[in-house]
Amino acid sequence: RLLAERRGPDDRSLHADSPTVLIDAETGEHLLHFIENDARATDPARVLTFLRPGKSLKPGHRYIVGVRNLKRADGSAVEPEPVFRALRDDREITIPEIAARKPAFEDIFARLQQASVPRGDLILAFDFHTQSDHGLTHQMLSMRDQAFAWLAALPADAQPFTITKIVPKDDCSAGGGFHSEVQGTFKVPLFLSGDPITNSNSLTVLNVDANQNPVWDGQTFTNPPFTIAIPCSAVAGESPQPKRGVIVGHGLFGTGRGFVQDLIKENVFSDV
Repeated sequence: RLLAERRGPDDRSLHADSPTVLIDAETGEHLLHFIENDARATDPARVLTFLRPGKSLKPGHRYIVGVRNLKRADGSAVEPEPVFRALRDDREITIPEIAARKPAFEDIFARLQQASVPRGDLILAFDFHTQSDHGLTHQMLSMRDQAFAWLAALPADAQPFTITKIVPKDDCSAGGGFHSEVQGTFKVPLFLSGDPITNSNSLTVLNVDANQNPVWDGQTFTNPPFTIAIPCSAVAGESPQPKRGVIVGHGLFGTGRGFVQDLIKENVFSDV
């Protein structure tokens, strides 16, 4: 459940009767979270329910989810699927693949029981491991380090970017506002199998070695676009002088350029 005034979860998920639980498998600690149904689902019979942690989970750590006491839209109780019910109720199982999973589920049920979640109440339970710090970051850090090494090796007079357009925005006579919008491209090493800038419709994958480290051939580049909004406060002689620069990317449904242009249109951050 999200609180409208701050778009954050309340503590309902930590109550003893919460229909969903998220626990640390090692400590049994109940963790703050909230659930929501997929608002974009098109088939009412197949609506995905998301469980979202209230804070970042530890990398390389095991967690357990338990679900109980769910209701359908008509008020009837949601029942566990037959396979899960058989595991939960410790029934005889003749399917080898499912029987092989019994020890793992017994451990899950035992840890939930210790966390005050009786196994008999469960309609679903599972565990998962978060990815390690190395798994989450090593490829990005490797690409960063290789790109910085290439940049450091460039001649002092090299210019690895191109200005393609300067759009005047405001004469700054009234103070505040944006002076201009600068568009261009910048050159960076390409670690993908294809260029997503020049051929955005093709499927590309990361070039990696046997250890899953990104590989750059030393000569293939891509030239993504950039947009800079220059506020009036950055123009010589204007006061106050700019406090800081702001670097933004883009969201799921837009581009970095579109985001910056929206800032200009709405006159946001005009003094940074």
